[in-house]
Amino acid sequence: MAIWTLIPLVTCFAYIILFVFSLPSIKGQINRVFTFYLAISAVWSFCAFMLHLNAIPEQALFWNEALTIVLIWTLITYYHFIRAFANKPAGTGILLGYVFLVILAVLSFTGYIVQYAYVTDGVLYHSLGISIYFLGAASLTFIGSGLYILVKKYRSSIDPADRNRTMYLIIGW
Repeated sequence: MAIWTLIPLVTCFAYIILFVFSLPSIKGQINRVFTFYLAISAVWSFCAFMLHLNAIPEQALFWNEALTIVLIWTLITYYHFIRAFANKPAGTGILLGYVFLVILAVLSFTGYIVQYAYVTDGVLYHSLGISIYFLGAASLTFIGSGLYILVKKYRSSIDPADRNRTMYLIIGW
């Protein structure tokens, strides 16, 4: 098993362990959204593992399409977590993000996003064509919006513990 296969497998197990440990504390909005983020991240790692494992070479395209969708889903879910952390309602941005995700899933699984994908010697070769620019723009929108919310929260907070937690999220993002 190549390193490109092993890394997503290890991260998948790590996300699953974190998910299981976070399940007892899903009563609050922040914890619920963070637990959901951990679940989606585990799915992302699993898709990457399956893609690089290449057990059934004919499925490389399917796993690449799934990976593309779950990557964006992870970004939207993390943005949702940032909004919950900043005590902001989900809002229109979250709704638009999930609508975009559904449109992306339909386009991806009908062949409009990933043009081709195959794995040779553990290395993925694929093309997203012009859709890479749309995916990049959507990703940068959520990343930039999330950072804006976190920086704004950091600057407005006077509690050192809250500022510290916020800075961890800024660095992690």
